Amino acid sequence: MVTFGLTIVTSSVTFSLMKLDEYMKQQKLTDESFGERIGINRLQVFKYRHGRAKPREKVMQKIHDETGGLVTANDFYALNQEAPQ
Repeated sequence: MVTFGLTIVTSSVTFSLMKLDEYMKQQKLTDESFGERIGINRLQVFKYRHGRAKPREKVMQKIHDETGGLVTANDFYALNQEAPQ
């Protein structure tokens, strides 16, 4: 699987969106340490990182908050991002 980050540039702010796995590698976080930060076990973090499970809304909010919004709910779904015709 190939993972791509997305950089968004607005008038004065630049930030990148990324998958959880990419974020954790960049921050040098283990499944256990990230799980402790958001209140879940390391096995569940592993499943989220590798696409074996999708977080429920409450956990997704914690992931979003802990990553400063760099990992979002859309990162867990393969949505077609093309505009409707």
